[in-house]
Amino acid sequence: MKNNTHVPFLVIGSGIAGMSTALHLSKLGKVILCTKSKLISGSSPLAQGGIAGVINKNDSFESHIQDTMNAGRNTNNKKAVELLVHQAPEEIQFLENLGVRFEKDQHLEGGHSFPRVSNSKDISGKIIIETLAFNILANRNISIMENTELCKIDAQNKSISSRSNNTNNVNRIFAEYIIVATGGYSSLYQDSTSPKENMGDGISLCINAGIATKDLDKVQFHPTVLNKKRENKPQLLLTEAIRGFGAKIIDKNGKEIIDALQPRDIVSKAIYYEEKKQKSKNCVFLDARNIKNFSTKFPFIANILETEFALNAEKNLLPITFGAHYCMGGIKTNIWGETSTPDIYAVGECAHTGVHGNNRLASNSLLEGLVFARQIAKSISNKIKNKNKKYSENRIYKENKNETVYDESEEKYAQYNSEFLETIKNSLSQYLSIEENKIKKLENIQIVQKIFKDLEKNNYKLSYRNKNILTLVQRLAKDAENNV
Repeated sequence: MKNNTHVPFLVIGSGIAGMSTALHLSKLGKVILCTKSKLISGSSPLAQGGIAGVINKNDSFESHIQDTMNAGRNTNNKKAVELLVHQAPEEIQFLENLGVRFEKDQHLEGGHSFPRVSNSKDISGKIIIETLAFNILANRNISIMENTELCKIDAQNKSISSRSNNTNNVNRIFAEYIIVATGGYSSLYQDSTSPKENMGDGISLCINAGIATKDLDKVQFHPTVLNKKRENKPQLLLTEAIRGFGAKIIDKNGKEIIDALQPRDIVSKAIYYEEKKQKSKNCVFLDARNIKNFSTKFPFIANILETEFALNAEKNLLPITFGAHYCMGGIKTNIWGETSTPDIYAVGECAHTGVHGNNRLASNSLLEGLVFARQIAKSISNKIKNKNKKYSENRIYKENKNETVYDESEEKYAQYNSEFLETIKNSLSQYLSIEENKIKKLENIQIVQKIFKDLEKNNYKLSYRNKNILTLVQRLAKDAENNV
C-alpha cells in the first residue's frame, strides 16, 4: 500500500543537525521531521564533550580557526572553518535561549590551545537533544514521523519513499526542499562508538540518486574507547575532557606512549602502532587515577564503568583502544548545505563541507550541525524570497510502475545477511582504518575491493539495507584509492 504526502520542508534525521534545521525552517512553513528510530536516538545524545566556541575574552577566533586547521592537517575548507568558528558564540547562545544550561567554566580538550568547550558534565549531547526535542514537540509547524525507514530518494521528483518499521506500507513524501541529516556510518567498523543504526543510509541513497559524495574514506577514530564490548550498545567513549583534566595514555608497563592532548588522529595512530608492536589489543590504558572526584566531574561515565564493568577510574587503569567515531566524508555540499541536486540539502555528519579536513577537532561536531542548519534555513529563505516560490500540493510526477522500492529479503537470506555485515565490519577494520604506509594501504584497498566485488556477485541475496551498505563501502574504497 502506498500513501502520498506533500509538505514544503522535509527533514530526514533527528540528531542535532536535523532538529535544529527543522526548528529554523518551521518559521517558514510546515515541516515533516522523519527519523529511523525514536525522536531521541542516534549519535547526538551520546556526545559527551560539548560545543567548542570562543566566549572567553582571553580566547580568540584566530586561535580556534588555527586549532581546527591544525587538527585537519590544513586540508580543511578554510572558508567553512571561519564560518564555523565565528558562528559558534551565536549557536551556544541559541541553545541557552532554548533552555540548555552549560557549566560555568569551559573545558580544555585535545587539539585545543585554550579551554573553549561549553558542556553539561559528560552528558552534553543528551541535555542538548532533550532540549531541542522539547521545543520540537511544542512546535505546531513540525510533524514528527518516528520509526520511519528511508528506502529511496527521488532527486528528479523531489520525494522520498519511506517505510514504517511497524508495517510494510510504503509512503511517498513530496517536498519543495529535502534536507538529509541522517548521520554517519562508523558503526560499520568492529570497534565503534556509534549506535548500530548509523550505517550511512542517507548517504548510500544519495549515491543511488546520483547526488555527489566526497571523501567517504575519511573516518575519524577516537583514541579513548573502552576496550570492552557492550551488548546491543555502542562501546563506551571516554571523553576527551578526561585527558583535559590530566589523564595519561600508558602501556602495560606504565610508560606514557604519547602526549594525551594531541589531536585525535595522532593519539589513535600511537595506540594502533602500540597494538601492532605488542600484537595485542589489550596493551594500552587510560590512567585517570590522578583525577580527584572523578565521579563528580564525569558522573555518566563513572556510573557505567562501575555498574557494567566493575571499574573505578580513581583506582583502576581503564583498558582502551581506538574506535570508529566520526565520518568527515559524506554528501558533498557547499557552505549553504546545497548538494549537487537543486533543493536537496545535507547537514551534519552525513554532509561533507570540508570543515574538518582530514581530522575533526574535538567538540566541533555538534557545532557543525548547528551552524550549517542555520545556513540551510538562510539559503532556503533567500530562495523563497527571490523566486517567490509557491508551494503546491498538486505536484505532477512520473512514477515507474514496475519499480520495487522496498524488497525485504532478510528472512529468506537471514544467515547470509548476517555474515555479510560481519564481513563488512572485519574488512573495514582490518584493511581501511589507520594504516599510513602508502604501499601497504594500496595493497589493503585492493584486498577489500576484491572482497566487495565477491559480495556483489551475491547481491540478489542481500536485503535492501545491505545493498545500500555495499554501495557505500564500494564508494568508500574507491575514495580511499583516489586519496592515497
